[in-house]
Amino acid sequence: MSKFSLDRYKTYDDTKGRGSVADWSHAFETRMGLDEAKKIMRENDPLSVLGLASMPDMNLLKNTYRRLVMENHPDRGGDPIMCKKIIAAFTVLEKRLLKRQ
Repeated sequence: MSKFSLDRYKTYDDTKGRGSVADWSHAFETRMGLDEAKKIMRENDPLSVLGLASMPDMNLLKNTYRRLVMENHPDRGGDPIMCKKIIAAFTVLEKRLLKRQ
Protein backbone atom coordinates (compact mmCIF):
# COMPACT_ATOMS: atom_id res chain seq x y z
CA MET A 1 0.00 0.00 0.00
CA SER A 2 1.33 3.37 -0.94
CA LYS A 3 1.99 6.12 1.61
CA PHE A 4 -0.51 8.36 -0.16
CA SER A 5 -3.70 6.39 -0.49
CA LEU A 6 -6.92 7.73 -1.91
CA ASP A 7 -8.76 6.81 1.28
CA ARG A 8 -7.45 9.93 2.99
CA TYR A 9 -8.86 12.35 0.42
CA LYS A 10 -12.02 14.17 1.35
CA THR A 11 -15.02 13.28 -0.73
CA TYR A 12 -17.90 15.60 -1.49
CA ASP A 13 -21.58 14.91 -1.77
CA ASP A 14 -22.38 15.69 -5.41
CA THR A 15 -26.13 15.53 -4.86
CA LYS A 16 -26.12 19.05 -3.40
CA GLY A 17 -23.85 20.51 -6.08
CA ARG A 18 -20.91 22.80 -5.49
CA GLY A 19 -22.84 26.04 -5.62
CA SER A 20 -23.13 28.76 -8.17
CA VAL A 21 -20.56 31.30 -9.27
CA ALA A 22 -22.21 33.85 -6.96
CA ASP A 23 -21.62 31.55 -3.98
CA TRP A 24 -17.89 31.37 -4.76
CA SER A 25 -17.33 34.98 -5.86
CA HIS A 26 -15.87 36.08 -2.52
CA ALA A 27 -13.98 32.86 -1.80
CA PHE A 28 -10.79 34.00 -3.51
CA GLU A 29 -9.72 37.56 -2.79
CA THR A 30 -7.06 39.36 -4.75
CA ARG A 31 -3.75 40.30 -3.20
CA MET A 32 -3.76 43.32 -0.90
CA GLY A 33 -2.90 46.51 -2.74
CA LEU A 34 -0.33 49.06 -1.61
CA ASP A 35 -2.98 51.66 -0.68
CA GLU A 36 -4.82 49.22 1.60
CA ALA A 37 -1.52 48.10 3.12
CA LYS A 38 -0.52 51.70 3.89
CA LYS A 39 -3.88 52.31 5.60
CA ILE A 40 -3.33 49.30 7.86
CA MET A 41 0.29 50.29 8.57
CA ARG A 42 -0.49 53.92 9.50
CA GLU A 43 0.31 53.60 13.19
CA ASN A 44 2.75 50.67 12.93
CA ASP A 45 6.25 50.43 11.53
CA PRO A 46 6.40 47.55 9.01
CA LEU A 47 9.83 46.47 10.27
CA SER A 48 8.63 46.19 13.87
CA VAL A 49 5.54 44.19 12.85
CA LEU A 50 7.81 41.63 11.19
CA GLY A 51 10.32 41.78 14.06
CA LEU A 52 13.17 43.06 11.91
CA ALA A 53 15.77 45.59 13.07
CA SER A 54 16.80 46.99 9.69
CA MET A 55 15.79 46.77 6.05
CA PRO A 56 16.39 43.14 5.00
CA ASP A 57 17.17 41.63 1.64
CA MET A 58 14.34 40.00 -0.31
CA ASN A 59 15.12 36.43 0.82
CA LEU A 60 15.11 37.31 4.53
CA LEU A 61 11.91 39.32 4.08
CA LYS A 62 10.11 36.45 2.35
CA ASN A 63 11.28 33.87 4.89
CA THR A 64 10.22 36.03 7.83
CA TYR A 65 6.87 36.79 6.21
CA ARG A 66 6.14 33.13 5.50
CA ARG A 67 7.08 32.03 9.02
CA LEU A 68 4.95 34.71 10.70
CA VAL A 69 1.94 34.12 8.45
CA MET A 70 2.09 30.39 9.18
CA GLU A 71 2.16 31.10 12.94
CA ASN A 72 -0.61 33.71 12.87
CA HIS A 73 -2.91 32.41 10.13
CA PRO A 74 -6.57 32.26 11.25
CA ASP A 75 -6.97 28.75 9.82
CA ARG A 76 -4.27 27.60 12.23
CA GLY A 77 -5.77 29.31 15.26
CA GLY A 78 -3.95 32.61 14.88
CA ASP A 79 -5.16 36.17 15.14
CA PRO A 80 -6.73 37.41 11.87
CA ILE A 81 -5.93 41.06 12.65
CA MET A 82 -2.25 40.29 13.24
CA CYS A 83 -2.16 38.20 10.07
CA LYS A 84 -3.54 41.14 8.08
CA LYS A 85 -0.90 43.44 9.63
CA ILE A 86 1.86 41.00 8.66
CA ILE A 87 0.59 40.86 5.08
CA ALA A 88 0.39 44.67 4.95
CA ALA A 89 3.92 45.06 6.36
CA PHE A 90 5.27 42.60 3.80
CA THR A 91 3.50 44.43 0.96
CA VAL A 92 4.94 47.82 1.99
CA LEU A 93 8.49 46.51 2.48
CA GLU A 94 8.36 44.47 -0.73
CA LYS A 95 7.47 47.59 -2.74
CA ARG A 96 10.35 49.50 -1.08
CA LEU A 97 12.80 46.75 -1.98
CA LEU A 98 11.57 46.53 -5.54
CA LYS A 99 11.93 50.30 -5.97
CA ARG A 100 15.55 50.10 -4.77
CA GLN A 101 16.49 47.49 -7.38
